[in-house]
Amino acid sequence: MRIEIDTGALLVRRFTRQDVDPLYEAIIESLPELSRWMWWAHENYAKSETATFIESQQDPESEGDEGGFGIFEKNSGRILGCAGLNRIDRTNKCCNLGYWVRSSATGRGIATTVARRLAAFALTELRMNRVEVIVAAENVASLRVAEKIGAMREGIARCRLTVGETVHDAWVHSIIKSDLSCEARRGMGILPM
Repeated sequence: MRIEIDTGALLVRRFTRQDVDPLYEAIIESLPELSRWMWWAHENYAKSETATFIESQQDPESEGDEGGFGIFEKNSGRILGCAGLNRIDRTNKCCNLGYWVRSSATGRGIATTVARRLAAFALTELRMNRVEVIVAAENVASLRVAEKIGAMREGIARCRLTVGETVHDAWVHSIIKSDLSCEARRGMGILPM
């Protein structure tokens, strides 16, 4: 899945092998927050896990079901987080949207900007019919992002997410093609302003 999104201040792109150290640093900085919501963010998280993740993302034409992208501060090149389109169901044209921002960069609208752009990309460029955002019911920050990008809250899925030994109910949100009015598409960066 080829993608590069330039928002002016942010650049969203595939990770390269040179991103292992800075991504690992962002993960370790954010581990206390990430470990509450991400199954892979555990106490003994190792740099080798970052390297394995990035290696799995190296085929830009892959038709697999995972697409992880780095969120970079355009001017400095600093990694601010990660976003992804995963669980891609090509038969039903549906995928899941996920995102996280390093702890020192939260509260700046980064996740909202990137999630909005990736959802629009999935619906227009990848020709998905539906983008889902599934968020643990207690994950207030991610729920706010889903709301800000215009995802419709459809209902709660009981025992939907498991992180370590903890099972969470989760809110299921969706964005579909008809949600992308011309005005919304401009805001998502799909149409010229």
